[in-house]
Formats: sequence, structure tokens, C-alpha cells
Amino acid sequence: MVDEERRKDLRFRCTGHADLHSAADAPTLPGRIVDVSTGGCLIELHASQKIVPNETVELTFSINRLPFRVRGEVTSLRSGTAVGFKFTGLSERVQEHLGELIEELAADWRKRFAEHRWYAEDFVRRDAEEMIEALRNANPPTPA
Repeated sequence: MVDEERRKDLRFRCTGHADLHSAADAPTLPGRIVDVSTGGCLIELHASQKIVPNETVELTFSINRLPFRVRGEVTSLRSGTAVGFKFTGLSERVQEHLGELIEELAADWRKRFAEHRWYAEDFVRRDAEEMIEALRNANPPTPA
């Protein structure tokens, strides 16, 4: 299981429908996406399921009207329904779209918290830029 100290990407809270496909003959597991980063996400399934740590699954989700279809490795299981994933094998196109989404979420976060004047502008801008750069460097494109 991944503990908080090992996570290297800033996660942004978000909402959206998500589906988990663990095997070709297994039923689709519906849920909702709770947070996302350039490196992974947390999905809350509608019902408790038998999920295996380190299992690679296909995830489909939509955030801010941006649809994604990615592979993810199960990194954590919480409360029987919350499942953490690390994205694997992202194509260059998906990396770009994920970067655009992170920029949107960072902008939304800045807008919501700017009135608090807690160094939000510099903090979020720096982290969003670092995450986008890390995404480009850490996940080399896979052939289409």
C-alpha cells in the first residue's frame, strides 16, 4: 500500500463518474472519482468489491467534461470502497489532456481560495507547473 509520504504528485479534489474494469469477463464497477493528480487518482466505488493490490485495471472517468480512459495499478485500498490508483503507460495525448485538467483544477482552486490570501497563487502555480513537467518526464509516451 502507498502511504502519504511516498506520494509525489499533488492531488486535486474533484467530482465525476468513474468506472473500473478489472477483467474482460468481469462486470464494470461503477463509482465516483474523488481526487486526481498527474500520477494517479482515488475512486470511491458504489459498493464494496474484491480488489487486489497491485492489480492493473482499466479506468474510465470524466472530470470537467474531459473524458479519460487509462490503465491504473491498485496502490491502496481504504474502507472497502475507496481505491487508490497509480496511472501506468499513459500515451502522450492522455498526458496532455491530464495536464490540461490539472491546470483547470489548479485555476479553480486558486479562484476559490484566493480571498484567503494564503500564498495560494504562487503555491498552486508552482505545483501545477511542476506536476505538468513531471508528467512529461516521468511518463514517457507509449506508441499509439
